[in-house]
Amino acid sequence: MAWQFLLFFTLISLVNVILNTFRTCALASGRKLLATIVTSICYGFYTFVIVYTANDFNIWLKAAITVATNLVGVYVSMTIMEKLRKDKLWEIVATANLSFVDLQFFEKKLNDEHVIYNYAATNRADEYVFHFYTHTQKESLKLKKILSMYKDIHYIVHEENGKL
Repeated sequence: MAWQFLLFFTLISLVNVILNTFRTCALASGRKLLATIVTSICYGFYTFVIVYTANDFNIWLKAAITVATNLVGVYVSMTIMEKLRKDKLWEIVATANLSFVDLQFFEKKLNDEHVIYNYAATNRADEYVFHFYTHTQKESLKLKKILSMYKDIHYIVHEENGKL
């Protein structure tokens, strides 16, 4: 009987963590209907968690299960959310200190990988500002790999959410 309780408590704790992680993501997305539905489900399900948490059983064991289910549940939830996330347009703005030869080599690498970009020289010698545009996570990773090869390139990333 005790192992059944522990198994069920572990299961509902894990489901609770996963639901609450989804709830946090839904709230952060700013979509009212989705956030409302997921929050309602979470609080409804939480009733079961409260009842089983209040059950007369070793508090340290319940705490250990809660920690373990949070470690697993948040990781699993975030992995699922990453897989479900739609690709968006990303703009990466970078400043680069490159000699003329390095600039040509850098551009060749970008063109070989079909990275979309434009750039302009600044008022400092051998300094350029690049604007890169990636449409998928795969494109972003290719660009990150190229940028990481240069110690004098610094960048910031913008997620494009605006709509006309």
